[in-house]
Amino acid sequence: MFWRKGKSELRDETRVDLETKLMLWSEFKNSKKNDKSIQNHKKSNSKSALSRKSSMNFGRKSSSHSSTPAKTSGENSSRSLNNFESQLKIIENEVSLAQITYTQADRQFTISTYILWRVLKEVVIQTPTATLVKETGLEEIMYNYLRNIDPYLVTQSSIHSTNWNLLADLLGKMSEKNFLSVSDRFIADLEKYPTGFTNKASNFNDSYLSLLIHGMRYLQMSNSSLEKFEECADFLKSLAKFFFKCENDVILIAYCDVINQLLLSFSGTLTAEVDHPTWVDAIKMIYNKKKCSTLIG
Repeated sequence: MFWRKGKSELRDETRVDLETKLMLWSEFKNSKKNDKSIQNHKKSNSKSALSRKSSMNFGRKSSSHSSTPAKTSGENSSRSLNNFESQLKIIENEVSLAQITYTQADRQFTISTYILWRVLKEVVIQTPTATLVKETGLEEIMYNYLRNIDPYLVTQSSIHSTNWNLLADLLGKMSEKNFLSVSDRFIADLEKYPTGFTNKASNFNDSYLSLLIHGMRYLQMSNSSLEKFEECADFLKSLAKFFFKCENDVILIAYCDVINQLLLSFSGTLTAEVDHPTWVDAIKMIYNKKKCSTLIG
């Protein structure tokens, strides 16, 4: 944990350094854009050309005297422009170096996260009961991580996508020890968006909700005892209610995918349990929603 914390602090430091250099680069460019000597560079050149041309009317001696100030002004403007470009290039090189440093630090942090979660997964698997998870608050920490992962990073980066899948799998292993506790965390969040539409003013948008729903695919449903099966049946019924009420097509697809995954992973072991009233109600709601969607389509 401390090793990962060190990587996190290093990433934060490099990000601050990068942001500082980007701000310096932006301020430098804006200040030079307002510099009159840069703006009037072309004007001074054109004026000097006109001055030289008009001086031809006053003879060779007067021409030489009048062209000197114009030439000096043009040289000063050119020198100022060259100086600006050289300084800008130096700052751009510093920004580029800071970007590389930050990228490397971010990758180190992401890889350290993968290693940590992989180790935690093995610890959870080899722990016979859920006592360790409860005492350390590991379940809540991991769920909050899953809930707040940026969907853009998951879709754009294979490393972040792998980490997300590993984290969802880790929660799935925890649900094998305590299904009710883990599944209730998902249900509590989904209850806030019964129709599948999120508040546009909130940071938790449709992409976050869709990713959260997909995170349930690794939950370990079990019928090893009547108590465990009833917990799974209650969970599926709650999920079926959200699925039935959902009006957002993107979220509806996410529900379809997850329900399909959960039922397929569970179907091979089911026998007489399918006649349980709660299970029957859940399956009926799923079927009716599918039937309505087919008729509308």
